[in-house]
Amino acid sequence: MQVVKYSLIFILVFYFSFLILSPKRELYYALEKKIARSGVIIDGEKIKETALGVELKEPTIIYEGIKVAKVDMVKIVSMVVYSKITILNIQNDKAMRNILPLLPKNIIIEHNILSPYRLNILAYGDFGIAKGIFDIKSMTIRVYIIKPNNIDSIKRYLKKDKNGWYYEEKF
Repeated sequence: MQVVKYSLIFILVFYFSFLILSPKRELYYALEKKIARSGVIIDGEKIKETALGVELKEPTIIYEGIKVAKVDMVKIVSMVVYSKITILNIQNDKAMRNILPLLPKNIIIEHNILSPYRLNILAYGDFGIAKGIFDIKSMTIRVYIIKPNNIDSIKRYLKKDKNGWYYEEKF
């Protein structure tokens, strides 16, 4: 029984040491390179490492050379079996307000090892509350507007079914 107890303690200490001592800044740079391939650039961020992740302060989001939004804070937490990205206070660039009239103000993206090909998405904004999934295998995103609020300006991008208004895109 003592061997099992010490083995579990060793595994837990190793796991938490791995989480705390992992090179989070370098992992963020690898992620940044990966998303840059799809035309999205994160610029001007101030990076701060935390015990379980990385915080980005005041990054600017640029898509294919066009400044899309400014963000107050991005928190990335990864615990191998569970990861979470929280994007706080997204502000449209003034030039993009006609093209993207309603961006979410806050977005939470979660991934866990029990659903390895699915990202859960929760967004809050002037349009209301949205909840959806991104299927990594099929590269499809489907987001339902749970509590719609003033969505007239984005209805042209939405579809409707028995569950309500939703946005769907295949990449």
